[in-house]
This record gives sequence, structure tokens and C-alpha cells, in this order.
Amino acid sequence: MPRKKAIPIATSKAELDYEKFGDMLRAAIKAKGYTQAVFAEAVGISYSSMMAILQGKRHIYLHTYVKMLDVLGINDNMLFGVSEENDNKKH
Repeated sequence: MPRKKAIPIATSKAELDYEKFGDMLRAAIKAKGYTQAVFAEAVGISYSSMMAILQGKRHIYLHTYVKMLDVLGINDNMLFGVSEENDNKKH
């Protein structure tokens, strides 16, 4: 069976600040009590890939992002620091 092509959540740095994302992800990993190595293993990626993501040097794919949120037990609003109350005011 052919492997499905991974789709990045953003195609350029203009769409997502990968360094800022890495900082937020690092804080969430620490807050949940994971080491970066254990978290990478739980997500199913290599430690070197995790480090590149945390440093903003690697694009993250949607399936990896979803797995990260699942492992952390949070949603994307929590990762990006958006409360539901603030999010609802925008609509």
C-alpha cells in the first residue's frame, strides 16, 4: 500500500512562527512533566526531529501535531494560550 503524503500545517514561516511554536510546545511538555526524549517517543518521532521542531528548524506535519496534542492531553487553544472566553469574543 502506498504511503500517504504528509501535509504540513503551514507551508512558509510567514504562516507560522516555528520558533514561537517550539517555545510554546517546550513549555507544554515541561508543564506536563515529560522529558523531551520521552515525549518524542510517545509521539512516535525521533529525538533529533523533536529537537529540530523545538528549535523552529523543522516544519511540523498535521498528523504529528495532532499526536502531540493527544499525548499532552490538550487542544490547540491551550497550546497557543487562547482561552475559550477570548476566542469567543472574536466571533
